[in-house]
Amino acid sequence: MRDPYPALARLRAEDPVFFSRERDGWILTRYDDCLEVLRDHDRFASDTATARGRLGEHMRGLRGGSPLGDRPLFGQSDPPDHPRLRAVIDRAFTPRIVDAHRAEIERHIEALVGAVEPGRPFDLMRGLAEPLPVLVIGDLLGLDDANRHEVRAHAQAVMRGVAEAGLTATARRAAEDSREWLRAYLARYADEHGDDGERPLIRMLFDAEVEGGRLSVDEVLAFAVFLYTAGSGPTAGLIANGLAALLRHPEQLARLREEPSRIAAATDELLRYDSPPQALIRVATAETRIGRRRIATGGALFLMVGAANRDPEAFPDPDALDVARERASRHLSFGRSSHFCLGAPLAQLETELLYRVLFERFASLEIAEGGFAWGGTMLLRVPREMIVVAR
Repeated sequence: MRDPYPALARLRAEDPVFFSRERDGWILTRYDDCLEVLRDHDRFASDTATARGRLGEHMRGLRGGSPLGDRPLFGQSDPPDHPRLRAVIDRAFTPRIVDAHRAEIERHIEALVGAVEPGRPFDLMRGLAEPLPVLVIGDLLGLDDANRHEVRAHAQAVMRGVAEAGLTATARRAAEDSREWLRAYLARYADEHGDDGERPLIRMLFDAEVEGGRLSVDEVLAFAVFLYTAGSGPTAGLIANGLAALLRHPEQLARLREEPSRIAAATDELLRYDSPPQALIRVATAETRIGRRRIATGGALFLMVGAANRDPEAFPDPDALDVARERASRHLSFGRSSHFCLGAPLAQLETELLYRVLFERFASLEIAEGGFAWGGTMLLRVPREMIVVAR
């Protein structure tokens, strides 16, 4: 977790399609191989419950007890469900709609940064990186300060029931109770906001017609739960990983301070350099080959996008941070093709606007001695703690 890149570079050089007995799956570290898998939805599925071996058994076990029923969340869905849902949800993440949230994002940033006391250490994760995307997601859904925290708490309880094995009976009941609370809340919200001109996301999801039908309450509920989890962790990671990289490369930070117009494009290089999503998982739908390796039907593939983003065949001098790097947007941190992260523009906008305020407000930012610790998992690499002093 402290520094996976040397080991990933060794894998990429010596065995780029490597079978891991510990993971019971294939570890891919080369850019071209990862890109090939991400683009080919016929050969490689996103639903990890279709995998053979331990991964599939684990996911099917979770689904069997999930409070959302035996269905994948949006990010793990495949045709025909994924295109149907994506067609609806894409309408809520157009550049126009994302940009329309700029003022709300700036308002949240002003409030969060305003609580930072110059010279007093604060945890960037708990104080800025983690709360900002949660507030923005609440705005996107159409929630206000009176209900956003309660909705999020119930969404988190449901997600624990979806993603965690071995829950106690009490925790399982709490997840089911939260599911019922959210179902009732969403249905009531849709009725109360039927005539809203601003068309918050919940209302848009209920109203959208796809293939002659509409999304059910359970489909809207599942997406709201997915959005709170998938939309907050990677964004918090981008904010924190990116700022940590800049603080360790003061010449690059100075360049952004001098030319703040570069910050928006620099978020791609920060994602490439130290990707919060380190791995994406796919499953072979039939026997196939990647490079010289034969992949059996149901084989799990761990696409190490953090390694792919540092492949010298794709990015010259890949271990160097260069905020002016050309074509940094080719990184794979947000996936590719129809599973490209729909919230990517929003995450990058949040990061850009937060950095602008931090760089304008404080002449100096530094990580306190002993104040940084990595957390996260093999899939999502983010700091557990990042104590910063701003002056």
